[in-house]
Amino acid sequence: MTEFFDFTIWFASQAVAFLMKLPFMSGFSFGHMLVALVLLGVIITALVGTLAVANLSHEARRGGK
Repeated sequence: MTEFFDFTIWFASQAVAFLMKLPFMSGFSFGHMLVALVLLGVIITALVGTLAVANLSHEARRGGK
């Protein structure tokens, strides 16, 4: 059973390394693009969450009417 888990971990690490090294465009790789998309998603989610909280705060001040 240990060999199976060792193989699974090795395979996952090889797959991630392969995806990170894939050439996407000249100058950056597919991995760079994935990291940039994740960061952009986190920033957008934080902004949307902030706007939603500000909107709810406005509704709370009006008394929910």
